[in-house]
Amino acid sequence: MTKATKTLRCHCRGKQHVLDVFEQSLTAQCYDCQVCTLVMGHPNFDDWIPLGDFDLKRGNRSGQRPLDDLTMAQHLVDCLRRDIWPSAATILDFGIESNRHLGALQHAVYAGATAYDLDRVMGIGWTITQLVRAARNQPYHDVEFRTVYDEWMWDDKESGES
Repeated sequence: MTKATKTLRCHCRGKQHVLDVFEQSLTAQCYDCQVCTLVMGHPNFDDWIPLGDFDLKRGNRSGQRPLDDLTMAQHLVDCLRRDIWPSAATILDFGIESNRHLGALQHAVYAGATAYDLDRVMGIGWTITQLVRAARNQPYHDVEFRTVYDEWMWDDKESGES
């Protein structure tokens, strides 16, 4: 990931700074447009995934979930590796509606997606869809994820900022 961190550029062409790093992936934020991005460094993935309002929900401010809290995503990875359905809360947070959804996530994990990667896209259907489609040779490339949170957008007032 060292090479990628030297030249991170956002879709707006702005320079990005790294928020945190885990194994081969990192989360970066653009100085200009403030958009956060998941950059997956695993060779079986070929996409950078924009994370919407990630910076408003995650971090060290009041009301935010810490960046290092991977509990729900780790539970999902454990279930996918054991080939069992996850908890109802995990199903809700990841928009798992069918065996095909579960299979798409399972393929992504076996291709190299980590709990960190899944945590970054959790709760945002289109980013989960983009992550599973980014996995090479994805047999469930047509599956689309939707979560109950997809219609919610946080803003600074909701996150406790003034």
